[in-house]
Amino acid sequence: MKTVISFVLITLLSCCTIGNRGVFFNEMSERPQLILKENLLTVKTANSREYSALLIHAVHLSVDEAKKQIHLSAEQALNQDFKNTFVINLADFKISEPEKYSFFWIDPDENLTKLDF
Repeated sequence: MKTVISFVLITLLSCCTIGNRGVFFNEMSERPQLILKENLLTVKTANSREYSALLIHAVHLSVDEAKKQIHLSAEQALNQDFKNTFVINLADFKISEPEKYSFFWIDPDENLTKLDF
């Protein structure tokens, strides 16, 4: 019986995306690298030092127009394909002059860390 339950649990864990959680700036093994070319922002990330089984699978962008800030965040989970480069078209966010903005990493607890190019 224990073998059957173990098999079912392992199968469920390997088939599903579980453990989806936000990424804190300080848990990444390297600072995110930003590359801005025209209106395309490339974000290169490094996976967590603390949760090595979780892989970053999405990077999100939000804009604080009043403060001229661009906020980046990410999600990580088990059973994701390895990906460390994300390209975001800033025109999709109605940003035509990204050089006038400051870039920040926003943690799941809303803490901001300024990012440099």
